[in-house]
Parts: sequence; structure tokens; C-alpha cells
Amino acid sequence: MTNLQKILAGALILGASFLHPQASRADEFSLEAGVIPDAELWVASKQTKYPLVLYQEASAEIDFLKYFFVGGAVSIYEVPQTNTPAPWPFCINLIFNAGLQFGNQSENLKIIYKHQSQHPINPYATTPMFNQTDSFFDSIGVKFTIKIPPLLNF
Repeated sequence: MTNLQKILAGALILGASFLHPQASRADEFSLEAGVIPDAELWVASKQTKYPLVLYQEASAEIDFLKYFFVGGAVSIYEVPQTNTPAPWPFCINLIFNAGLQFGNQSENLKIIYKHQSQHPINPYATTPMFNQTDSFFDSIGVKFTIKIPPLLNF
């Protein structure tokens, strides 16, 4: 994603927050963190197995003008270092999505455009011994969501 695309996406999200009517769907912001046990990653042009990889993700999505939504997420993955207990940032994933939605909070159909990119984190990307490249893809999809009532009420 170019700097211009990032600026436009930020402006769109900020502008959409001012246009947001009292809608039947809710805006979302979430934070997630966890571990990936027994991960296999490509480091220094060879596949390396790590006992665990840490990750953190922040995501947001807002609705505006009833039928439109825009959102995104940032995920950072960290691997253990050999000389210190502190984890080492390995790569970052950036996701931008936008689209149309129909329905309400319990039943929802979305037509989604998604741009996802993965980048090594500096100084990792500038070290010649690491053969890492940026990758990205664009996709268009349909997502149907239905919320079921809880099986047990406490």
C-alpha cells in the first residue's frame, strides 16, 4: 500500500466517522494478542521452527451512510531471540477493507473489497542476509453473518 493510499484510507475512515448516522449496525474496535505454537517461518532463506511466535492485532471497522463500511487491521508477529528473552518483531500485516452491507446486527450480508500486505520489519528488511520481500494481494468476496441465540442462559 503506497503512502498516498494510506493517507486516503485514513482520511476516508476519519471522514466516515463524521458521516455516521445512528445505524442498526455497530462500529467495532478490537485488540487481540496470542501465541502461535510450533511455528515454521522463513528466516535467512531457510525454514526455521520456533517453539512459539507472539502476535498482536488491532482492528477497526465503521459503518456510514447505512450501507457502507470501511475498516482495517494491523498485525505484528514476534519471534524469540537467542541472546535475550525479549521477542523480536518479525513482520507486519496491514489490511484495508471496504464495501457494502445489507441487513442488521443479527443478520448481515457484506460485499467486501480487501487489500492485504505483509512487510518485514526494519532493520530486518535492510539486512542483506535476509531474503525477505514484501507481498500483497487484493480480493473481493461476500460474507454472510447470522448471530444465533445462546444455547445456555445464565
